[in-house]
Order: sequence, then structure tokens, then C-alpha cells
Amino acid sequence: MDFDDLRLFREILRAGSLTRAGEHLNISQPTVTRRLQRMEAELGAVLLERHGAHVRPTPEGLAFLDFSEEVLSRWEPLRQRIRLSHDVSGELRVAASSTPGGRWAAEWVAQFARAHRGVQVKLSIMDSRAVEAALSGNDCLVGFMGCLPRARHLEVVPVAEDEILLLAPSGGAWAGLPDPLPLETLAELAFVQREAGSGTLETVYDALRQAGIRDPLPVALEVDSTPALIAAVRAGVGAGFVSKNMLPRPLPPGTRTLRVANVPLRRQLVMVYDPDQVRDCPQASAFVEFVRLKVGEARRRAAPEGALRA
Repeated sequence: MDFDDLRLFREILRAGSLTRAGEHLNISQPTVTRRLQRMEAELGAVLLERHGAHVRPTPEGLAFLDFSEEVLSRWEPLRQRIRLSHDVSGELRVAASSTPGGRWAAEWVAQFARAHRGVQVKLSIMDSRAVEAALSGNDCLVGFMGCLPRARHLEVVPVAEDEILLLAPSGGAWAGLPDPLPLETLAELAFVQREAGSGTLETVYDALRQAGIRDPLPVALEVDSTPALIAAVRAGVGAGFVSKNMLPRPLPPGTRTLRVANVPLRRQLVMVYDPDQVRDCPQASAFVEFVRLKVGEARRRAAPEGALRA
């Protein structure tokens, strides 16, 4: 038995079936079955109960899952730290849109730079489509976006969950707006809007189109940054859609947040890169692995105890 077997068993329980686990790990279903049988034979116990295509752990399987999680939780960070401890040097250009850039990317870049003094990291903040254009034009090697890239050759790694809220003035005529806001009310409001290319804006309009709203929102002012949007809302110019992660706590005086009824505005923030280009750049490869490690650590901390057993 080896570390790959422990990862496979963990993935089987996460996916709920042998077939889906194999698909996630790019392993054929017969190979998954054979490796599971080998694990059970080595332990001398049945680890999984089959219910059609789905599986559930036996008591012995739960004990083995606990063991697997404990070993992997210690091994994988150790392996990454050792790999990342090898000296890398040179320039690394990273681009990020404002939401992942302001909350996560900047922190990861700073931590990576402290760990690798020989790497000169340059972080540029721009809108999501400009990030994709920078990747395509080789102006950066790693990007962070608030929406999915259109280019199919780019590798996509989810790094965080996000919700978009409507920030509105809290006084005057705005005070009577209900929460959640009826969809048909949007056409009656004035909006402060991010520039074309913003992942936040793209997510909002995609969700509104799915809800049947085809016409653009009535825009009173267009801005090119989240701080400018928040300032305009505070001044009473209109309401604007903002990432929940970018809103200050407490909210700026004179503002409130609303949700739009029956319009889910949730998205994944992603790291994107061209795997061929990153493979040829040691400092970019090290940074991608560094971010993957940080994301994995954050998910393990956030996962409720016993979530894999549900």
C-alpha cells in the first residue's frame, strides 16, 4: 500500500462511487476496483459497502479513512515544502482581477516572495478579461480571475467561493427597497457599474439572462474599480453589484446590501495558466504548487468535521 492508495480511497468516499473516483483521478474503473481489493486484502477487512453504483464505508472503512486523512494531511504539506524549498530564481509575472487579487492573490504572492528571495514577483491588477488577454499575450504566466476563461487550453484551478451582493444607498428613496429585491424592480433603479471585462459584471449579466432579463441595466455611472464603485454608491449615485469579499466590515455609512430574489449570484474565483508555459518555468511551477497547497490547507480548515462521512 502507498500514498496513492490512500488518496484513491479518500477520493472514492468523496465521489461516492468507484467510477467517479476513477474519472477524477484519471484511473480506469477496473484499476480502481483492483487497487481497492488489494487494500482490503492487505488489511483483512471489507472497507466499503456497495449500494448499486454507490458506496458507503464500513466501520473498518471509516477507521481507514481517518488513518488516510491523518497521513495525507501531514505528508502532502511536507512534500510540497520540500519541493518548494529548492532554490528558484528569476522573474515571475502574475495578473489578477480585483476580487481575487485584493483578497487572496496579493497575500499568496507576498508569502511566496518571502519564501523565494531569488524570485522577483510582479503582480498586476486588472479586470478578468484583461487577465486572460495577458496570459494569451505572454505578459504573465499565472492569472487569477473572477470568471472562467474562454480559452480552452488554460488550466483552471478553483481557489475560493464568492457571492455578489447589491450594494445600495440606505437613505431616501432607497430605504424602502425590500430584501430580497424583486427581479422586476431592477429596471427602475440607477446603477453604478464596473467596466466591460469585469468578472463581477459578467457573472451578474449571465445570471440575469438566465433569469429572463435581456436588457442592460440602467447605468448612471461606469467605474473601473471596486473602491470607486463603493464611493459612488455612498454618494447616492446608484446601486452597484460588489463581491461580498470586497466589502468592508462594517459597511460604509449610508449603505446596505441586498440580494436579488431568485437570482443566485455565486461564483468560483479561479487561478488560470497555460500548463505548457508553466511547465517550462521553474518559478511559475513553484508558485502554482504553492497556491494549490494554500487552497488545500484552507479547504481542510473549512471542512466540517465528519463531512466525508455524510
